[in-house]
Amino acid sequence: MKMLLVVTTMFFSLFAHSGIESEVKRVKSTVDKVTVFRSGAEVSRTAMIELVPGVNKVVFTNLSSVLNEKSVTLTTDTPITILSLSKRKRKVHSTVQLDSLEKQLAKIEHKLKLKNAEKKVLDYELEILMENKKLKGDKGAISSSELQQTMDYFRERLSKIEKGKIALQQQVDQLRAQRRQLRNQMNKIKRQENRQLAEIVAEIKSDSEQNVSVNFSYFVSRAGWQPSYDVRVKDIASPMEMVYKANIRQSTGIDWKKAELTISSADPTFNSAIPLLKTDYVGFYTPVQSYAPRYKGKTDDALNLPDAGQLGISRVTGRVVDQESGKPLPGVNITTGSGATGTSTEQDGSFHISVPSDAKTLQFSFIGYSKKRIPIRRNMNVRLDHDIQGLNEVVVSGYAKDAQSARKAEKNIRPVKTTTASTQTSFSFTIKQPYTISGDGKSKTVAVKEYNLPADYRYYAVPKKREIAFLTARLTNWEELNLLPGQTNLYFGQTFVGQSTLSPQTAGDTLRFSLGKDEAISVERKQVKTFSEKNFFGRKVKETKAWELLIKNNKSQPIQLELVDQIPVSRNEEIAVSLHKHSQGLLEKATGQITWQLGLKPQETQKRQLRYTLEYPAKKTLEHN
Repeated sequence: MKMLLVVTTMFFSLFAHSGIESEVKRVKSTVDKVTVFRSGAEVSRTAMIELVPGVNKVVFTNLSSVLNEKSVTLTTDTPITILSLSKRKRKVHSTVQLDSLEKQLAKIEHKLKLKNAEKKVLDYELEILMENKKLKGDKGAISSSELQQTMDYFRERLSKIEKGKIALQQQVDQLRAQRRQLRNQMNKIKRQENRQLAEIVAEIKSDSEQNVSVNFSYFVSRAGWQPSYDVRVKDIASPMEMVYKANIRQSTGIDWKKAELTISSADPTFNSAIPLLKTDYVGFYTPVQSYAPRYKGKTDDALNLPDAGQLGISRVTGRVVDQESGKPLPGVNITTGSGATGTSTEQDGSFHISVPSDAKTLQFSFIGYSKKRIPIRRNMNVRLDHDIQGLNEVVVSGYAKDAQSARKAEKNIRPVKTTTASTQTSFSFTIKQPYTISGDGKSKTVAVKEYNLPADYRYYAVPKKREIAFLTARLTNWEELNLLPGQTNLYFGQTFVGQSTLSPQTAGDTLRFSLGKDEAISVERKQVKTFSEKNFFGRKVKETKAWELLIKNNKSQPIQLELVDQIPVSRNEEIAVSLHKHSQGLLEKATGQITWQLGLKPQETQKRQLRYTLEYPAKKTLEHN
């Protein structure tokens, strides 16, 4: 029967040892499995240790300094007794490697001096040669044979000098490149000198001499993953293909080499305590501080800012809203300046994130909004500005299978074999193919699942905003796909058509994806002046507005199109809105939105009319869209 030994208190000892205490055994271990949570990861390692009868002191070396000592567990198939277990830090020493690199650098510097000296000699020779270029014979005149002989000599020497300078310059460039590479290696090692590794020290009592295989695991905070998606549609007769991807990052300082990965939606850092209500004291509103500083192109280390450790901050909470409307923004990506940890905002724009002690800033990014990078505070309320330049139009090239791509599709990341597991509060994907995740914070994208989903394709037009028809794919019964908020790359055929943000919390029964505009469908919205008028009746004004919506299908296939417009909605009893005509569209009174479902044959044109009246006091001016 397998024995599970779990140590939750790190520092304890038993003094009733028996037997002989052996010498310290330093043991290397390998990462075999990692469970990556939305914030943090559990690392599982294996090691083989040689035990002698009595008490053995075993040190598991080269572990991440950010491991949580209270989370360490140890398992083995062999009956042994753990007497004590503790964590200690150890500085990285690379003196021998640095000395070797410094010697190589000195040799290269010496070679560079020699090459520069050779180059100067050639320059002197060229200078002497050019100073004696005037040709004279013994009697003043020079014969043709002497001229030819002299020209041959000049040509030969000049050629050798110039070729020699070119060859020397190439050698100098190579030596400089080698010098630059060595200096980069030395700088990297010097930076690592400041890095600490951890060791787990275990006192193990064994009744006999034996080789024991042990597994131990621990939790690290500087890790996590963000979901993203590739949505591909071959044509409107084919199902929609969705590739579920995990963007994994970790900056623990230790690489996870060829490890079996499990991607989990759980967040062990989340405070699961049930919230308690406190007295709600009312007061006057104080404007939220506007965070303007941006630190483009600089790492957190390069910023002259206090880090989270100095500020005593391990967890940041806050809310992200639209700068203009103040409405909450769900699905905003939030990462630390180093990218070590990340999260996304909830439906109400709120977020919480555990931050490493060396973090100085948080970065906020969202499709259609400008990125913001802000110094860390315990509570952060952030307003994002619209990024108009980032909202570029995209075009759908009809249904042609060989349509020219506006942008080449990104390289496919194909899913590997995975196992999906679910609990009441989370789900996970176990990836059977091993992966290596570097410990320097660089993101690794892994495709974990692929779905072929039946979709409803139809066009969508809002001519009040843009006289364009967009092809959309609508997906129902998506709730069992374990989708999380994340960035989505959209493809139609072989054409990349843009990006959007998937927000399952706000999707309702149907997920809708825009596949770009279709130039083959004409959309026009024009005001009908015959019915549009403004009349004064005493102290009241009656203003009538009328619009005609024209849709033409220039394609050779029939299409289905959802047409949307609106009438104003009054929140003031002095303003009355009356709808006179809307061509049997479906009116949603709360929003004023009117929807028509159209079926258009090839080359068919359909019209819809909209007419309404606004009645309001004569001395007041209306304000609406």
